Amino acid sequence: MCVQRPARASASSSVYRRSCIAPARGCGATGFFGASGFCAGFRQGSRDATFFVRVYDDDMSYCTKAMVQYALARDTGSYGTPDLRTAAVVLAATACDQLMLCAQPILSVQDGERVLYHECLVRLRGTDDQPITYPSAFIPSLERLGLMRFLDRYVIGMAIEFLESNFNIRLGVNISAQSANEIGGWASVLRLLEGRPDIASRLVVEITETTQLSPVTGRVFVEHLRRIGCSIALDDFGDGFSVENRAVISSPEIIKISGRMLPTGEYDAIHLEQFKKLVTSARDQASQVVVEGIESADALRTASLAGAHWVQGYYTGKPSRLRMTEQSAGGSVGRSMQQFERIANAVIDPHMDRKIHGDARRAFSAGLASALYGRRSAIATSMRSYLTDAMEKQAETHNTSSVRLLRCFAMLGRINGQELARSMKSGVDL
Repeated sequence: MCVQRPARASASSSVYRRSCIAPARGCGATGFFGASGFCAGFRQGSRDATFFVRVYDDDMSYCTKAMVQYALARDTGSYGTPDLRTAAVVLAATACDQLMLCAQPILSVQDGERVLYHECLVRLRGTDDQPITYPSAFIPSLERLGLMRFLDRYVIGMAIEFLESNFNIRLGVNISAQSANEIGGWASVLRLLEGRPDIASRLVVEITETTQLSPVTGRVFVEHLRRIGCSIALDDFGDGFSVENRAVISSPEIIKISGRMLPTGEYDAIHLEQFKKLVTSARDQASQVVVEGIESADALRTASLAGAHWVQGYYTGKPSRLRMTEQSAGGSVGRSMQQFERIANAVIDPHMDRKIHGDARRAFSAGLASALYGRRSAIATSMRSYLTDAMEKQAETHNTSSVRLLRCFAMLGRINGQELARSMKSGVDL
C-alpha cells in the first residue's frame, strides 16, 4: 500500500478524507536502473554525473531512435517532426525509469471513506530542475503516430506489478481504443491475467474516448478482459467517441461521465437538467456511475443531486504517486530483468515477433553480464556470441531496424550492469 496521503482540498470537503494508500517517499518504481541508478544518480548530482550525462547523450539517444524506428517500422530520420521527438522522449523516459504512476481515488458520493478503485494516471518525471510532464503534452503525439499501444502496454505492466505486491487495492488503467483495436499485441498480457485471477479481479480497464472502438477486434478485446475477470469502464462519457464506443461495449460495469459535462454556472438550469439526464442515461446502462472533474463543493453537490454513485477530482482526492516494493541489492538483477520485460513487451509485439523478443532478452542479458562479470567472462562471451549470430541473421534479411533494436537492448543492459556493479562495490542497496 504505497501512495501518499494528500492534503485536504478544503475544510468543507472533510468528509472526503484521503484514505487512499499509505504514504510513500521518493515515489516511483526502483527498477531498471535502481533507486541509485542511472536516472536517480543523474538527478541527485552524484560523483558519476559526468559519466551518466555522456551515456545519456550517446547510448540513450541511439536507443530511443532504435525503439521508435522499430515501433513505426520505418526510418525516422533525425526526428524531423515534433511528434517523433515527443515519442522519443517518452521512450527514453521508460528506458531510464522516469515514467511514473499516480493514483487518484474514486470515492462514494454518500460516504467519502468508501473507495471504488484508484485510477492510474501516468506522468513523466523530470530531473531536479525540470517539471513533471503531464499526459496532455505527449499522448496526442503518440496517438497521431499510432504508438499508444506502447504506452498502454507499459503502464498496464506497471499496474500489474504493483497489484502483485499490494493485495488490498484495486487499480484502474486507461487503454485507448486505438490500442484495444490491435488485439494481437495484447496476447502476453491476456495470458498473464488469465493465470492470475486474483490480479484480474482487481483491475479496471478504462476505454478512452479519443478513438472509435472497432466493433470487431475492439469488442473481442473487451469481452476477453471481462471473461478473465477484469471490470470494464467507459471513460469520459459524453465526450469524443464515447457514445459510439458504448455501442460496442455491452453492459459496461462502470460509466465515467466527463467533467466537461458538468454545468458551469450555479443558475444554469438548462445545462443542469441536461446533466441530470446524462447521469440517468448512464445509470440505465451501467451499475456504477462516476462523475469526473469534481474540483469544488458545487460540483460535488451537482453530482450528488444528479444521482451519481461515485466522484473523482482534486476536490475529493488528489492524485498521489505509486511506489513499487523496495528491492535489496541481491534482487537487483531480477528487478532489472522485470523492467526489461515491461519495456520489451511494450515495444515488441510478443505474439508477432517472438523471436525478436527472445533475442532482445538475450541482448540485454549479454550487456548486463559484460558489465557485472567482465567482457571476457565465460557467461558474457557465450551470450555475446549468440547475440552476434542473431544480429547477423537479421542483417541477412535486411532487417536493419531489428539489428538496431538488439544493439539498443545490449547497451541498456550494459549501462544498467555498470551502475549495479558500482552500487554493489559502494554497498548501496538498489
